[in-house]
Amino acid sequence: MTAKKIGFIDYFLDEWHANNYPGWIRKESGGGWDVALAWAEVDAPPEYDPDKNPARNTTQWCTEHGIERAASISELIERCDAVVVLSPDHPQHHERLADEALRSGKPVYVDKTFAIDASAAVGMFELAAKYGTPLFSSSALRFARELEPWQARRDRAKENRAAFVCGGGAFDNYAVHSFEMLTVMMGTGAIRLKAFGGAELFTYIIDYGSGRQGTVVQSAAAPFQASYADANGNTEFFVACTDYFPRLILELLRFFESGEAPVASAETIGTMALIDAARMARQRIGEWVEL
Repeated sequence: MTAKKIGFIDYFLDEWHANNYPGWIRKESGGGWDVALAWAEVDAPPEYDPDKNPARNTTQWCTEHGIERAASISELIERCDAVVVLSPDHPQHHERLADEALRSGKPVYVDKTFAIDASAAVGMFELAAKYGTPLFSSSALRFARELEPWQARRDRAKENRAAFVCGGGAFDNYAVHSFEMLTVMMGTGAIRLKAFGGAELFTYIIDYGSGRQGTVVQSAAAPFQASYADANGNTEFFVACTDYFPRLILELLRFFESGEAPVASAETIGTMALIDAARMARQRIGEWVEL
């Protein structure tokens, strides 16, 4: 059996996601899919200090991973069956790096955080729709085993009265995890958001109307945890979120096979809108920001 080809488009390749995804894809696909080509815009981002953060250049990375270096994005798209746009720590480049792939008609996965803001997210989905390109993006935390009930039955989220998410990491890189988990448990349709806190410890209150409320606490050192209360007063607390990367890879491979995204564009755009509002609310402590 000849493996179908995945191409990696990245800002630079020697980063955690690019270093781990090829092995996970090979393992979970059972030989059906493989990362065959990769292209990166730079060998290392300008903020890297080569003495403190030595990075493998694109050729070195490709050699070590057994992946062919593509001469251009166009060549990569032409020769591959599906495309992954990475750059998880520099999402400001996603819209530009994904542009040609979104016009290709081939399945495209864009790593977290999907876009620089909700407006850019809408534009990317509109471009993909224009060219009939299947498009999917997600935080891996969406697929934590503990959140599986909402993946299997998306309307269940609308039954929840409240949800709490605790998440770690810096806002710009990791807020997507917390807010996407909240979207899984509460659905879309948030009305407004306010923030309390400072430095890198913030609490966000999200109002969904009709007495439904979400709370997100983000602290750089915090683990990812979640809790919810449904309409009947039943509650559950997840002390940890588990198995999310293997489950993401499985969803990714199913998407490449079927062309059917496991996450609705409205949920991805809604999550981006929450992040936009949270970013603004951090500058206006205690004030409601309308979505």
